[in-house]
Amino acid sequence: FRQLVESPEFAEFALILRRLTGLSMALNTPDVATSCIGLPQDTGNPICTMIRGTEEGLRRCEACDRSQHARAGSDGKAKLYLCHAGFYDMAIPLLIQGEHVATISSGQVLPEQPSDAGFAQLRLRLQWMDIPEQKLRRAYAQAPWMARDRLAHVMRLLEIFSGQMCDS
Repeated sequence: FRQLVESPEFAEFALILRRLTGLSMALNTPDVATSCIGLPQDTGNPICTMIRGTEEGLRRCEACDRSQHARAGSDGKAKLYLCHAGFYDMAIPLLIQGEHVATISSGQVLPEQPSDAGFAQLRLRLQWMDIPEQKLRRAYAQAPWMARDRLAHVMRLLEIFSGQMCDS
C-alpha cells in the first residue's frame, strides 16, 4: 500500500484526473482504515468535506465506503454507487496476485446538474446535520456533477490505471 501511495505515478495521475475532470482521487486500504488523497491540498466536494467533518458524518461515509470497497475487492470489479448522501462514488480495487491490496476511490459527484429539486433532496438527506441552508446551498452550487455515461468513462480510465499500477 505504502509503495502505491508514494509512487510518482499515483500523484501525477491524481493531478491529471483533477485537471481533466475536476474529480479528486484517493487510495484506501481494503478496510478503508487508511486513506491517502492523491493531491494533499485537494479538498474535494465541499459538501462531503462538511459531512466528514462531523463524527456521525464520518461514520456514515466510512460505513458506505467500507461496504462498497469490500464488494469491489471481493469480485475484483469496479463499482459505481450512490453514497448515503446521494453522490456518485467509485471504488476501483487494486489486486496484486489476486490479493486486494488497495482501492482507488473517486467521485463525490452529484448525479444531475444542480437544481432546486436536487437541493431539496440533498437537504432532506442531510437534515440530521443541522447545516444552515445558505451554507449548504453555497456548497451545493460548488459541488461537481457529471453525467453517468461520462462517469463510466472516468471509471474505466481508473480501472486501466489501477491495472498498470498493479502490473508495475
